[in-house]
Amino acid sequence: MGAGSCEDHYMQDAAECYWTFICQRELEKLDLNITSVTERETEFTDYCSLRGITECFQSCDYKTNLDTCVEEWVKNLVDRYPGKKIDITNVEAEYRNLGMKGDFTITLDDGIVISVSLKNYRCGYDSIQLKSGTWHSIINNFALPCAEGPGMYIDCDNGRKFRAQGKSKVKRNKNYRAIGGGAERIIEQLEEIDKIVDEVKQKFVYSPETKFFTEEVAEMWIKDCCDYGNRGIDIVIKALNNLPKEQIKLRILEETDLCHKEELLLVGKNGDMMCSLFNVKYNKLLQRINCEDCDMSYCKYAKNLRFNFFDSQGDILHIDIPFTLQKNGAWYLPKEKYDDEIYHRGERTMLRYGERRPNKSKQMNTSTNIWFNIKKHL
Repeated sequence: MGAGSCEDHYMQDAAECYWTFICQRELEKLDLNITSVTERETEFTDYCSLRGITECFQSCDYKTNLDTCVEEWVKNLVDRYPGKKIDITNVEAEYRNLGMKGDFTITLDDGIVISVSLKNYRCGYDSIQLKSGTWHSIINNFALPCAEGPGMYIDCDNGRKFRAQGKSKVKRNKNYRAIGGGAERIIEQLEEIDKIVDEVKQKFVYSPETKFFTEEVAEMWIKDCCDYGNRGIDIVIKALNNLPKEQIKLRILEETDLCHKEELLLVGKNGDMMCSLFNVKYNKLLQRINCEDCDMSYCKYAKNLRFNFFDSQGDILHIDIPFTLQKNGAWYLPKEKYDDEIYHRGERTMLRYGERRPNKSKQMNTSTNIWFNIKKHL
């Protein structure tokens, strides 16, 4: 990637702004836009300018991917909705707060709004990441009624939103007791994960022996990621066994958006692209997984919690959720090594290379990512 030292997550977010800009520009060329392209262009240029990535974005792979496929995508869109005027709008921040996956919307001149999740992969999209979380959130998302906003749930007593972690553990446990049907037994698994998080933090956040990310600490970390990850899968399977299978199936389809409430656009290198609005094979896959004939099972597979979907025709697809630990930048390890100490603005203290960050390290947690090997189905 020709992006120099620019932070990757800034580049990805800038690419989403850039996509709405260049799509709107293509629509304007065809005289099929509803509103002017100026607002989209300003949003993109302001985003890059405020984060100091204007120059490096111009040479990054994320931009090249989008430039290569934008004309074809807009042509397909116009063919799909002939005679319609269209707007493309960036909604990533707004929709995340609503618990939705869309990064941009397609608005037709008759008022129809279509939400689309954009996944732009520098090296291709054989497997796509659908959602990240923690071991706690995997269980909570299957068991508790979800509220708007990441990691938010609805309290059974007052209907207000709450986070089922940290100081809210008492409220979390109260809600599990209120669910009934065996869900109360899940508290034992949640508390087991609580203990693992405490163990990991005592070892890597508070111990003087792990203050620096030495080779020995790195080996220790890799081993614990594996050992704890395997324990985590077993714990979560025990928890899920206390929930109705149909509820689990519904929630995993919602988590992955295989229930098809929103559309999906995948972009890779050399103009490789897949959009659920236009891809026949992907839509047939969605039809099979959402029909009444579809069944589901889950099991431990290597370092993953695997969900298998199948029907009378045979296997449909599987979803893998690897379990590990997340450093969350706990040690300061910039690309270029340095001697002595330097001042870290975020931590407001002097740090040596590889030294533990006093504040950031406290965010260390368990980690999961939901993966779908989509390319094999296209």
